[in-house]
Amino acid sequence: MDKRNNWFLSPFADRIGVIPGKVDAELFALMSKHGVPQGRESIVDWERIEHHTFEFDFVGSEQPINEALNASRIITSPRMIVFCSMNNPLIELAGSDFCKHWHDLWAASGYMELFAISKDGKLIIEMTEHPLLFHSNFPIL
Repeated sequence: MDKRNNWFLSPFADRIGVIPGKVDAELFALMSKHGVPQGRESIVDWERIEHHTFEFDFVGSEQPINEALNASRIITSPRMIVFCSMNNPLIELAGSDFCKHWHDLWAASGYMELFAISKDGKLIIEMTEHPLLFHSNFPIL
């Protein structure tokens, strides 16, 4: 993925690192390393870990989500590993950049699925398409 040519990522491409390797192998190795259970309908099996969920498919949802993410623990995470799609490599960016650009990352995924895990494995967040939900292992809203 040429992050500078990706219309959604180009505004903050200089703050994104690209993780080389096969996406699925890297992603599932990272999840396994931190004990994150792999799901069938989503990347994470959220039924097997304590989690928080909220729907984000409502008019005007971006602003409350921005505020909630900026007030969450994720903003202080030094580095997040982000999965946008199987067609792109994993990327790495600061938690504050994830919070600021979550909608751009969601768009870069094709509005399908977005997953991020802190480099230390303590914070996990996933956005799913059907239904449009945020899942996390920490409170957001």
